[in-house]
Amino acid sequence: MRSNPSYAELATEATGNALAGLREAQELSLRATEAAVRSFSGDTALLPGPRQVVSSSFDFAAQVLEQQRTYALRLTELLAGAVPAPAPAPKPDAPTRR
Repeated sequence: MRSNPSYAELATEATGNALAGLREAQELSLRATEAAVRSFSGDTALLPGPRQVVSSSFDFAAQVLEQQRTYALRLTELLAGAVPAPAPAPKPDAPTRR
């Protein structure tokens, strides 16, 4: 019987799942944009311009980054309470005089 997974294993799995979710969301966005472009092929005034699309994408990325910062700070708080502080380094012996 296998023991519980380690923190590193769980963190790696969580990171992989998060990235897979992001990739899936990006793919859905691309497919939706492709469908919109096809259906509005005659009237492109209804479509956002390239600059607006890029700006919107980076606004989303900024939100993801801010969410990641909040997560990382919370994770740090949790770990700080669970991990004992390192012991102070021993002081070097005083030099001996002869």
